[in-house]
Amino acid sequence: MFLMDKQKIFWDVISKSGKNCDNINKIKQEHFKNLDKKTQDDIEKMFHHYYHAIWAKMEPIMNGVYHEDSSGFKNFVFYLLSKGKEKLERFLKVNYDKYFFKDFSKFNIEYRIKEKLFDTKSQYQLVQVFKTKEFGNMLVIDNDVQLTEADEKNYHEMIAHVPLAYFNSNIRVLIVGGGDGGTAREVLKHKNVIKCDMIDIDKVVIEAASTYFKEFATVFNHPTKHDDRFNLMIGDGCKYVNEYDPMVNGYYDLVIIDSTDFNQSVCLFSNEFYERLKLITTPGKNMICFNADNINWNERNIIDMYKIQKKMFKYVNPYTVYVPTFAGGFYSFCIVSNTINPMNHIIDWKFMKDKIKRDDFNLQYYNQGIHLSSFFLPNRIHQTLKVFRKDKTLGHHYMIDIMDLSYIDLEDIDNIKKIMEKAISIGKMNIIDKKFHKFSPHGYTGFYMLAESHLSFHTWPEKGIISIDCYTCGEENDTYKATQHIIKSFNSNNYKVNYVER
Repeated sequence: MFLMDKQKIFWDVISKSGKNCDNINKIKQEHFKNLDKKTQDDIEKMFHHYYHAIWAKMEPIMNGVYHEDSSGFKNFVFYLLSKGKEKLERFLKVNYDKYFFKDFSKFNIEYRIKEKLFDTKSQYQLVQVFKTKEFGNMLVIDNDVQLTEADEKNYHEMIAHVPLAYFNSNIRVLIVGGGDGGTAREVLKHKNVIKCDMIDIDKVVIEAASTYFKEFATVFNHPTKHDDRFNLMIGDGCKYVNEYDPMVNGYYDLVIIDSTDFNQSVCLFSNEFYERLKLITTPGKNMICFNADNINWNERNIIDMYKIQKKMFKYVNPYTVYVPTFAGGFYSFCIVSNTINPMNHIIDWKFMKDKIKRDDFNLQYYNQGIHLSSFFLPNRIHQTLKVFRKDKTLGHHYMIDIMDLSYIDLEDIDNIKKIMEKAISIGKMNIIDKKFHKFSPHGYTGFYMLAESHLSFHTWPEKGIISIDCYTCGEENDTYKATQHIIKSFNSNNYKVNYVER
């Protein structure tokens, strides 16, 4: 059935539903009884589309008084619908102040506007581009700021390079959404991405990005630049994933979901969608990355998302990014996988840095330090999520460097053995074997084979340094006490401790 036919049915239902659509359920049942399930669903989506569009328009007034899903707001939506399509469209097209665009959420932000560059109502949403005074061009969808030229790289570098850092071999990537092209731009910088498929439902977003954002235009306007690795599809991401046959078309190694959190993207948040993604990604090593929510004021959403994902994936790891003009600034993504734990999976940083330097990534935000620190969340949400983790720690690995020690202390092998063996006893570990080697003219290497794993050390008396490596599957607190005994026994205030939970 054609779209115009469905729209006619939708507005016919509305017009016959009476004042404030009081009889809508009855009228809908009468119209739906001869329609197939897909047509019924498509007509229901039209209601949800208008519902969200009205909320986006009225949020500055109603937020804080009504919730979006409150009965009061639903009644208001029915009232507006009952006035007919023409009046509703006029209501939705009322412009903001010519010289300001207002973004409303927990607080209000005003952007000073030089001019409106693009304003098109697509089949799915209202797409606008404004030229701002401070932030360059700004993309807005259904009155919600999506990005600005000033800081879009923060977002796009983190959604792309963080998950891609875990893959050194050739991989295939699927991007669901990402119609502005920023995520594809960053993904395609990695030459080991031999295929990047991207599907977005709205060609109007792509048109706006291609025309008014030069950083994105190269992705869409110069496809040959990417050696035929990039394949753009216009369509429904959910439908594509549900119908994709990996046995015929090949498995994806990484899926990146870069979507709005409303309107046409609703299906992308369903459990069924993620269960299906598991079936089209490479068994044994795969990853899914998606944009989440504001880490500060939508903490409950992050927690709920984590609980749901934890039922489907072994590893669920939110991580953060700072984007000043987007969603309150402190935004988050999430990586889920049954095979890769980004907190413990060792990244080959030499490979990554060589690739970035060789291919001139021109990064504005992402680097190794940002990558590692992004997984450490504010303590309140960290402690809350910790309750829902069910991962069993396999072992505790301490790497200790102690400096500013005397030559004599580092040549006293008997005392070093005494310290190490006392630590092993404190840690409730059991020695199976031990070996020591004396270097000429100075220095020792020692190794204890433990039932729980190992403890080893190496000394540089001429530099005043000893390095200790302790890995055990014993209790966390016992292992910590053992390492503290070692540090205190050498009596130096200059030391470094690295801990890895394995």
